[in-house]
Amino acid sequence: MILHTFCEANPQLKDKTIIPFGTHGGSGVGSYKTMLQKYYPDAKYPESLGISGASVRNSDSKTAVANWVKKIGLEKKTE
Repeated sequence: MILHTFCEANPQLKDKTIIPFGTHGGSGVGSYKTMLQKYYPDAKYPESLGISGASVRNSDSKTAVANWVKKIGLEKKTE
């Protein structure tokens, strides 16, 4: 329900880039990405990421997030 409330309160996101990510109990990102697309059909959706809540603290999850951030072009640049 909190995501529905957020979407209803933020119609200005209709043509923005939305990057769904989060933890889940087994459903992956499918359900919340689909819901976001119903609220914001004209938004752009780069690749999403879902991490199982049971594995969120292990090193594989940290690596998965780092690789995903790099893949979608959001890696922090260091100088």
